[in-house]
Amino acid sequence: MIIIGIYLNQKSKSEKKFYDSIQNDFDKGCKILFQITTTINYHNPIIKFFINNGWKIPESGESKLFVKTNNSKDLNDFIDLLNKGIQEDNENTNEYTNANNKLLDMIGNSFLLKIVDENYIKQFDVFNQKDKICWLYSFSTVIYFASSRIFGRKLKIDDIIKKIWENEKFDNKGKKNSELVEKYLYKENEPIIDDENKFRLRYKKIDKNNESKIRRIIIKGRPILASFGLTINQWKKFYDFFKENPKGILTKNDINSNENNEVEKIGHAVVLIAIEKDCLVFLNSYGKKFGDKGYFRVENSNVLHIRYYDIYWDESCLTKKEKDYYYNIHLEIVRKTCNYLMSTKDKIEELKNKNFYCLNCSNKIKYDKFTCEALNIQCPICLKEFDEDNIPSDLCVYIYLNNIIE
Repeated sequence: MIIIGIYLNQKSKSEKKFYDSIQNDFDKGCKILFQITTTINYHNPIIKFFINNGWKIPESGESKLFVKTNNSKDLNDFIDLLNKGIQEDNENTNEYTNANNKLLDMIGNSFLLKIVDENYIKQFDVFNQKDKICWLYSFSTVIYFASSRIFGRKLKIDDIIKKIWENEKFDNKGKKNSELVEKYLYKENEPIIDDENKFRLRYKKIDKNNESKIRRIIIKGRPILASFGLTINQWKKFYDFFKENPKGILTKNDINSNENNEVEKIGHAVVLIAIEKDCLVFLNSYGKKFGDKGYFRVENSNVLHIRYYDIYWDESCLTKKEKDYYYNIHLEIVRKTCNYLMSTKDKIEELKNKNFYCLNCSNKIKYDKFTCEALNIQCPICLKEFDEDNIPSDLCVYIYLNNIIE
Protein backbone atom coordinates (compact mmCIF):
# COMPACT_ATOMS: atom_id res chain seq x y z
CA MET A 1 0.00 0.00 0.00
CA ILE A 2 1.29 3.45 -0.93
CA ILE A 3 0.17 6.49 1.08
CA ILE A 4 0.54 9.95 -0.48
CA GLY A 5 0.25 13.05 1.71
CA ILE A 6 -0.90 16.48 0.48
CA TYR A 7 -0.99 19.18 3.15
CA LEU A 8 -3.02 22.28 2.25
CA ASN A 9 -2.57 25.38 4.35
CA GLN A 10 -2.68 29.06 3.37
CA LYS A 11 0.12 29.80 5.83
CA SER A 12 2.42 27.13 4.41
CA LYS A 13 5.22 28.10 2.09
CA SER A 14 4.59 26.43 -1.26
CA GLU A 15 7.61 24.75 -2.86
CA LYS A 16 7.98 22.06 -5.49
CA LYS A 17 9.95 19.76 -3.24
CA PHE A 18 9.83 16.56 -1.20
CA TYR A 19 11.02 16.02 2.36
CA ASP A 20 12.91 13.30 4.23
CA SER A 21 12.37 14.64 7.75
CA ILE A 22 10.00 16.82 9.77
CA GLN A 23 10.73 20.53 9.25
CA ASN A 24 10.62 23.31 11.84
CA ASP A 25 7.58 24.93 10.22
CA PHE A 26 5.46 21.73 10.29
CA ASP A 27 2.50 22.10 12.63
CA LYS A 28 0.92 19.14 14.47
CA GLY A 29 -1.40 18.08 11.63
CA CYS A 30 1.38 18.42 9.10
CA LYS A 31 3.69 16.21 11.20
CA ILE A 32 1.08 13.46 11.55
CA LEU A 33 0.36 13.42 7.81
CA PHE A 34 4.08 13.39 7.04
CA GLN A 35 4.76 10.44 9.34
CA ILE A 36 2.14 8.15 7.79
CA THR A 37 3.11 8.72 4.15
CA THR A 38 5.19 6.25 2.18
CA THR A 39 8.99 6.60 1.95
CA ILE A 40 10.68 6.01 -1.41
CA ASN A 41 14.24 6.57 -2.66
CA TYR A 42 15.83 8.13 -5.71
CA HIS A 43 15.94 4.78 -7.55
CA ASN A 44 12.16 4.99 -7.94
CA PRO A 45 11.31 6.02 -11.55
CA ILE A 46 8.49 8.27 -10.30
CA ILE A 47 10.95 10.34 -8.27
CA LYS A 48 13.27 10.59 -11.28
CA PHE A 49 10.33 11.86 -13.30
CA PHE A 50 9.56 14.56 -10.72
CA ILE A 51 13.23 15.59 -10.74
CA ASN A 52 13.12 15.97 -14.53
CA ASN A 53 10.11 18.26 -14.12
CA GLY A 54 11.81 20.68 -11.74
CA TRP A 55 10.93 19.19 -8.34
CA LYS A 56 13.59 18.93 -5.65
CA ILE A 57 14.23 15.92 -3.44
CA PRO A 58 16.45 15.70 -0.33
CA GLU A 59 20.14 15.04 -0.80
CA SER A 60 19.80 11.96 1.41
CA GLY A 61 18.27 10.26 -1.62
CA GLU A 62 15.17 9.32 0.36
CA SER A 63 11.85 11.10 0.42
CA LYS A 64 8.33 10.88 1.74
CA LEU A 65 5.55 10.99 -0.85
CA PHE A 66 4.41 14.17 0.84
CA VAL A 67 4.00 17.76 -0.34
CA LYS A 68 2.68 20.91 1.29
CA THR A 69 1.29 23.76 -0.71
CA ASN A 70 -0.80 26.90 -0.48
CA ASN A 71 -1.81 27.27 -4.12
CA SER A 72 -3.74 25.25 -6.65
CA LYS A 73 -1.07 25.55 -9.35
CA ASP A 74 1.52 23.48 -7.48
CA LEU A 75 -1.17 21.10 -6.24
CA ASN A 76 -2.43 20.47 -9.76
CA ASP A 77 1.12 20.00 -11.00
CA PHE A 78 1.75 17.38 -8.33
CA ILE A 79 -1.47 15.51 -9.07
CA ASP A 80 -0.93 15.72 -12.83
CA LEU A 81 2.53 14.22 -12.53
CA LEU A 82 1.17 11.37 -10.44
CA ASN A 83 -2.00 10.45 -12.22
CA LYS A 84 -3.09 12.49 -15.21
CA GLY A 85 -5.24 10.63 -17.70
CA ILE A 86 -5.10 10.91 -21.45
CA GLN A 87 -6.97 13.96 -22.69
CA GLU A 88 -8.46 14.29 -26.12
CA ASP A 89 -7.06 17.06 -28.27
CA ASN A 90 -9.90 18.04 -30.60
CA GLU A 91 -7.66 20.35 -32.58
CA ASN A 92 -5.28 17.59 -33.67
CA THR A 93 -6.22 14.14 -34.94
CA ASN A 94 -2.68 12.78 -35.14
CA GLU A 95 -2.50 9.42 -33.32
CA TYR A 96 0.45 10.72 -31.30
CA THR A 97 -1.31 13.91 -30.18
CA ASN A 98 -0.87 12.90 -26.56
CA ALA A 99 2.80 11.97 -26.85
CA ASN A 100 3.76 14.74 -24.48
CA ASN A 101 1.05 13.97 -21.97
CA LYS A 102 2.61 13.88 -18.52
CA LEU A 103 1.16 10.52 -17.59
CA LEU A 104 2.51 8.97 -20.75
CA ASP A 105 5.88 10.57 -20.12
CA MET A 106 5.88 9.01 -16.65
CA ILE A 107 4.97 5.58 -18.01
CA GLY A 108 7.39 5.96 -20.90
CA ASN A 109 10.33 7.12 -18.82
CA SER A 110 9.67 4.48 -16.17
CA PHE A 111 9.68 1.85 -18.89
CA LEU A 112 12.88 3.23 -20.41
CA LEU A 113 14.60 3.22 -17.02
CA LYS A 114 13.44 -0.36 -16.52
CA ILE A 115 15.09 -1.31 -19.83
CA VAL A 116 18.34 0.31 -18.71
CA ASP A 117 18.26 -1.40 -15.32
CA GLU A 118 17.55 -4.84 -16.77
CA ASN A 119 19.80 -4.71 -19.83
CA TYR A 120 22.77 -2.90 -18.34
CA ILE A 121 22.99 -2.27 -14.61
CA LYS A 122 21.56 -5.57 -13.33
CA GLN A 123 23.75 -7.53 -15.72
CA PHE A 124 26.87 -5.61 -14.71
CA ASP A 125 29.38 -7.73 -12.84
CA VAL A 126 32.00 -6.58 -10.35
CA PHE A 127 35.53 -6.68 -11.77
CA ASN A 128 38.44 -8.53 -10.22
CA GLN A 129 41.36 -6.44 -11.40
CA LYS A 130 44.80 -7.74 -12.29
CA ASP A 131 47.97 -5.68 -12.01
CA LYS A 132 47.73 -1.94 -11.35
CA ILE A 133 44.90 -1.19 -13.77
CA CYS A 134 42.09 -0.07 -11.46
CA TRP A 135 42.02 3.07 -13.64
CA LEU A 136 41.04 0.98 -16.68
CA TYR A 137 38.09 -0.70 -14.95
CA SER A 138 36.75 2.37 -13.17
CA PHE A 139 37.02 4.66 -16.20
CA SER A 140 35.47 2.03 -18.51
CA THR A 141 32.66 1.43 -16.02
CA VAL A 142 31.63 5.09 -15.88
CA ILE A 143 31.72 5.34 -19.69
CA TYR A 144 29.59 2.20 -19.86
CA PHE A 145 26.97 3.53 -17.43
CA ALA A 146 26.85 6.95 -19.11
CA SER A 147 26.52 5.41 -22.57
CA SER A 148 23.88 2.91 -21.43
CA ARG A 149 21.52 5.83 -20.74
CA ILE A 150 21.60 6.73 -24.44
CA PHE A 151 19.12 4.66 -26.40
CA GLY A 152 20.59 3.34 -29.60
CA ARG A 153 24.17 3.48 -28.26
CA LYS A 154 24.91 -0.17 -27.59
CA LEU A 155 28.39 -0.31 -26.12
CA LYS A 156 29.53 -3.44 -24.29
CA ILE A 157 31.72 -3.04 -21.24
CA ASP A 158 34.25 -5.53 -22.63
CA ASP A 159 34.53 -3.55 -25.87
CA ILE A 160 35.13 -0.30 -23.95
CA ILE A 161 37.87 -1.92 -21.88
CA LYS A 162 39.47 -3.44 -24.99
CA LYS A 163 39.46 -0.12 -26.86
CA ILE A 164 41.11 1.83 -24.03
CA TRP A 165 43.53 -1.00 -23.20
CA GLU A 166 44.71 -1.20 -26.81
CA ASN A 167 45.00 2.59 -27.11
CA GLU A 168 47.15 2.63 -23.98
CA LYS A 169 49.34 -0.07 -25.55
CA PHE A 170 48.65 -2.53 -22.72
CA ASP A 171 50.46 -0.31 -20.24
CA ASN A 172 49.74 -1.65 -16.74
CA LYS A 173 51.23 1.34 -14.95
CA GLY A 174 48.97 3.59 -12.90
CA LYS A 175 47.22 6.46 -14.68
CA LYS A 176 45.43 9.54 -13.42
CA ASN A 177 41.74 10.11 -14.08
CA SER A 178 42.60 13.65 -15.22
CA GLU A 179 44.72 12.22 -18.05
CA LEU A 180 42.05 9.76 -19.11
CA VAL A 181 39.14 12.21 -19.30
CA GLU A 182 41.20 14.68 -21.34
CA LYS A 183 42.27 11.98 -23.77
CA TYR A 184 38.98 10.14 -24.29
CA LEU A 185 36.18 12.63 -23.49
CA TYR A 186 35.11 16.21 -24.26
CA LYS A 187 35.15 19.20 -21.95
CA GLU A 188 31.99 21.16 -21.24
CA ASN A 189 31.07 23.21 -24.36
CA GLU A 190 33.90 21.67 -26.40
CA PRO A 191 32.74 20.91 -29.98
CA ILE A 192 32.03 17.21 -30.60
CA ILE A 193 33.98 15.90 -33.59
CA ASP A 194 34.26 12.51 -35.28
CA ASP A 195 37.25 11.01 -33.47
CA GLU A 196 37.39 7.23 -33.32
CA ASN A 197 39.62 7.39 -30.24
CA LYS A 198 37.09 9.41 -28.22
CA PHE A 199 33.71 8.62 -26.72
CA ARG A 200 30.88 11.08 -27.40
CA LEU A 201 30.58 12.06 -23.73
CA ARG A 202 31.57 15.09 -21.66
CA TYR A 203 33.37 15.48 -18.33
CA LYS A 204 33.47 18.02 -15.55
CA LYS A 205 35.59 18.12 -12.40
CA ILE A 206 33.60 18.25 -9.15
CA ASP A 207 34.75 19.86 -5.92
CA LYS A 208 34.97 17.09 -3.28
CA ASN A 209 33.70 19.55 -0.68
CA ASN A 210 30.49 20.10 -2.63
CA GLU A 211 28.83 16.91 -1.44
CA SER A 212 25.43 18.43 -2.11
CA LYS A 213 26.21 18.53 -5.84
CA ILE A 214 27.75 15.06 -5.74
CA ARG A 215 24.58 13.63 -4.22
CA ARG A 216 22.37 15.41 -6.77
CA ILE A 217 24.36 13.90 -9.64
CA ILE A 218 23.94 10.38 -8.23
CA ILE A 219 20.22 11.02 -7.64
CA LYS A 220 19.93 11.85 -11.35
CA GLY A 221 21.31 8.40 -12.17
CA ARG A 222 24.92 9.25 -13.11
CA PRO A 223 27.73 7.23 -11.45
CA ILE A 224 30.82 9.38 -10.82
CA LEU A 225 34.47 8.64 -11.58
CA ALA A 226 36.48 8.87 -8.36
CA SER A 227 40.04 8.44 -7.09
CA PHE A 228 42.00 8.75 -3.85
CA GLY A 229 45.44 8.02 -2.44
CA LEU A 230 46.53 6.34 0.80
CA THR A 231 49.80 5.62 2.53
CA ILE A 232 50.88 1.99 3.02
CA ASN A 233 49.74 2.21 6.64
CA GLN A 234 46.36 3.62 5.63
CA TRP A 235 45.89 0.92 2.99
CA LYS A 236 46.38 -1.74 5.64
CA LYS A 237 43.72 -0.08 7.81
CA PHE A 238 41.45 0.19 4.76
CA TYR A 239 41.70 -3.53 3.99
CA ASP A 240 41.40 -4.58 7.61
CA PHE A 241 38.30 -2.43 8.18
CA PHE A 242 36.30 -3.89 5.28
CA LYS A 243 37.51 -7.41 6.04
CA GLU A 244 36.02 -7.13 9.52
CA ASN A 245 33.07 -4.88 8.54
CA PRO A 246 32.03 -5.69 4.93
CA LYS A 247 28.98 -3.42 5.16
CA GLY A 248 30.53 -0.92 7.56
CA ILE A 249 30.92 2.82 6.96
CA LEU A 250 34.54 3.99 6.92
CA THR A 251 35.23 7.18 8.89
CA LYS A 252 38.28 9.43 9.42
CA ASN A 253 39.01 7.76 12.75
CA ASP A 254 39.11 4.31 11.13
CA ILE A 255 41.82 5.25 8.68
CA ASN A 256 43.62 8.19 10.30
CA SER A 257 42.87 10.63 7.46
CA ASN A 258 45.06 13.32 9.06
CA GLU A 259 48.24 11.29 8.62
CA ASN A 260 51.24 13.30 7.32
CA ASN A 261 50.36 14.51 3.82
CA GLU A 262 54.03 14.55 2.82
CA VAL A 263 54.23 10.75 3.00
CA GLU A 264 54.04 9.11 -0.44
CA LYS A 265 50.59 7.78 -1.27
CA ILE A 266 49.42 4.99 -3.53
CA GLY A 267 46.51 6.02 -5.74
CA HIS A 268 43.38 4.05 -6.54
CA ALA A 269 40.43 4.63 -8.92
CA VAL A 270 36.84 3.64 -8.09
CA VAL A 271 33.27 4.57 -9.03
CA LEU A 272 30.78 6.38 -6.81
CA ILE A 273 27.74 4.31 -7.65
CA ALA A 274 25.09 5.19 -5.04
CA ILE A 275 24.26 7.23 -1.96
CA GLU A 276 22.65 6.32 1.33
CA LYS A 277 21.42 8.64 4.02
CA ASP A 278 24.63 8.43 6.09
CA CYS A 279 27.25 7.52 3.51
CA LEU A 280 28.53 7.24 -0.06
CA VAL A 281 28.68 3.82 -1.77
CA PHE A 282 31.59 3.01 -4.11
CA LEU A 283 32.13 0.23 -6.62
CA ASN A 284 35.61 -1.24 -6.31
CA SER A 285 37.52 -3.51 -8.71
CA TYR A 286 38.84 -6.06 -6.22
CA GLY A 287 36.17 -8.66 -6.94
CA LYS A 288 33.09 -9.75 -4.99
CA LYS A 289 35.12 -11.04 -2.05
CA PHE A 290 36.04 -7.48 -1.08
CA GLY A 291 33.72 -5.50 1.21
CA ASP A 292 30.02 -5.79 0.50
CA LYS A 293 30.22 -8.04 -2.58
CA GLY A 294 32.59 -5.64 -4.31
CA TYR A 295 31.21 -2.39 -2.89
CA PHE A 296 32.32 -0.29 0.09
CA ARG A 297 30.88 2.62 2.08
CA VAL A 298 32.52 5.86 3.21
CA GLU A 299 31.02 8.46 5.54
CA ASN A 300 31.88 11.39 3.25
CA SER A 301 34.40 12.53 0.64
CA ASN A 302 36.83 13.98 3.17
CA VAL A 303 37.50 10.59 4.76
CA LEU A 304 39.62 9.58 1.75
CA HIS A 305 40.11 13.07 0.23
CA ILE A 306 38.38 11.81 -2.91
CA ARG A 307 38.66 13.52 -6.31
CA TYR A 308 35.68 13.38 -8.68
CA TYR A 309 34.78 13.69 -12.36
CA ASP A 310 31.20 13.81 -13.59
CA ILE A 311 30.84 11.94 -16.91
CA TYR A 312 27.68 12.94 -18.76
CA TRP A 313 26.15 13.66 -22.14
CA ASP A 314 24.06 16.43 -23.65
CA GLU A 315 22.14 16.62 -26.91
CA SER A 316 25.23 17.63 -28.88
CA CYS A 317 26.78 14.26 -27.99
CA LEU A 318 24.00 12.34 -29.74
CA THR A 319 24.13 11.19 -33.32
CA LYS A 320 21.10 11.57 -35.58
CA LYS A 321 20.61 7.80 -35.44
CA GLU A 322 20.46 7.90 -31.62
CA LYS A 323 17.95 10.78 -31.63
CA ASP A 324 15.73 8.93 -34.10
CA TYR A 325 16.00 5.72 -32.07
CA TYR A 326 14.84 7.44 -28.89
CA TYR A 327 11.97 9.20 -30.65
CA ASN A 328 10.72 5.98 -32.24
CA ILE A 329 10.96 3.84 -29.10
CA HIS A 330 9.17 6.51 -27.07
CA LEU A 331 6.36 6.71 -29.64
CA GLU A 332 6.03 2.93 -29.51
CA ILE A 333 5.64 3.08 -25.73
CA VAL A 334 3.00 5.80 -26.12
CA ARG A 335 1.18 3.69 -28.71
CA LYS A 336 1.13 0.63 -26.43
CA THR A 337 -0.02 2.72 -23.47
CA CYS A 338 -2.86 4.25 -25.48
CA ASN A 339 -3.90 0.82 -26.73
CA TYR A 340 -3.90 -0.54 -23.19
CA LEU A 341 -6.07 2.26 -21.86
CA MET A 342 -8.45 2.03 -24.82
CA SER A 343 -8.79 -1.74 -24.31
CA THR A 344 -9.54 -0.97 -20.65
CA LYS A 345 -12.40 1.31 -21.73
CA ASP A 346 -13.75 -1.43 -24.00
CA LYS A 347 -13.73 -3.90 -21.11
CA ILE A 348 -15.63 -1.43 -18.93
CA GLU A 349 -18.29 -0.96 -21.60
CA GLU A 350 -18.63 -4.71 -21.83
CA LEU A 351 -19.18 -5.16 -18.08
CA LYS A 352 -21.12 -2.09 -16.98
CA ASN A 353 -24.59 -3.46 -17.84
CA LYS A 354 -24.12 -6.75 -16.03
CA ASN A 355 -26.22 -7.27 -12.87
CA PHE A 356 -25.35 -8.20 -9.33
CA TYR A 357 -27.92 -9.51 -6.81
CA CYS A 358 -27.36 -8.21 -3.30
CA LEU A 359 -27.74 -11.05 -0.77
CA ASN A 360 -28.71 -8.55 1.92
CA CYS A 361 -31.45 -6.40 0.28
CA SER A 362 -32.18 -8.71 -2.72
CA ASN A 363 -31.99 -5.83 -5.20
CA LYS A 364 -30.68 -6.29 -8.72
CA ILE A 365 -27.94 -3.72 -9.31
CA LYS A 366 -26.05 -2.91 -12.48
CA TYR A 367 -22.27 -2.87 -12.24
CA ASP A 368 -22.09 0.77 -13.29
CA LYS A 369 -23.92 1.77 -10.08
CA PHE A 370 -20.94 0.72 -7.98
CA THR A 371 -18.72 3.70 -7.22
CA CYS A 372 -16.69 2.21 -4.37
CA GLU A 373 -13.13 0.88 -4.32
CA ALA A 374 -12.27 -2.69 -5.25
CA LEU A 375 -11.00 -3.43 -1.74
CA ASN A 376 -14.24 -2.32 -0.02
CA ILE A 377 -17.18 -3.24 -2.21
CA GLN A 378 -20.58 -2.37 -0.79
CA CYS A 379 -24.13 -2.35 -2.09
CA PRO A 380 -25.04 1.16 -3.36
CA ILE A 381 -28.60 0.69 -2.05
CA CYS A 382 -28.36 -0.91 1.42
CA LEU A 383 -24.66 0.02 1.88
CA LYS A 384 -23.91 -3.51 3.10
CA GLU A 385 -20.22 -4.32 2.62
CA PHE A 386 -19.76 -7.68 0.92
CA ASP A 387 -17.57 -10.54 1.97
CA GLU A 388 -14.93 -11.13 -0.70
CA ASP A 389 -16.14 -14.72 -1.17
CA ASN A 390 -19.56 -13.44 -2.32
CA ILE A 391 -18.30 -10.96 -4.94
CA PRO A 392 -18.10 -11.97 -8.64
CA SER A 393 -14.53 -11.61 -9.89
CA ASP A 394 -15.65 -9.60 -12.93
CA LEU A 395 -17.32 -7.03 -10.63
CA CYS A 396 -13.96 -6.51 -8.94
CA VAL A 397 -12.36 -6.16 -12.36
CA TYR A 398 -14.98 -3.61 -13.44
CA ILE A 399 -14.55 -1.45 -10.33
CA TYR A 400 -10.75 -1.62 -10.52
CA LEU A 401 -10.59 -0.70 -14.23
CA ASN A 402 -13.16 2.05 -13.81
CA ASN A 403 -11.07 3.59 -11.02
CA ILE A 404 -8.01 3.53 -13.30
CA ILE A 405 -9.83 5.38 -16.07
CA GLU A 406 -11.32 7.93 -13.67
